[in-house]
Amino acid sequence: MNLTKEKPVPVSDEPRLDHHLVKKIVGQVMDSLGVPPGWTHTKAVNIFDNRWRVNVYAKQPNTTNVLVVRSGIVDSFFLIVDGEKVITEIARKY
Repeated sequence: MNLTKEKPVPVSDEPRLDHHLVKKIVGQVMDSLGVPPGWTHTKAVNIFDNRWRVNVYAKQPNTTNVLVVRSGIVDSFFLIVDGEKVITEIARKY
């Protein structure tokens, strides 16, 4: 008797997110923008088709609790991507 249970594989019509593409988009944005002071991370999300939202996060001053480091969005972009290349122009800020 086989007692192992196989986990069901979820079925979805949505395309799988290509992590290689996310890294390329984030890299291009950061190369163009520069790195803000206190930078913590950058997140890219495919909104639809070739449209992407990219948020850049950095440490924020925390006046209520000195032991907790707060992170917030310092820059946000709505981008158009052609293949693996960001089409939207981003001016250097940092």
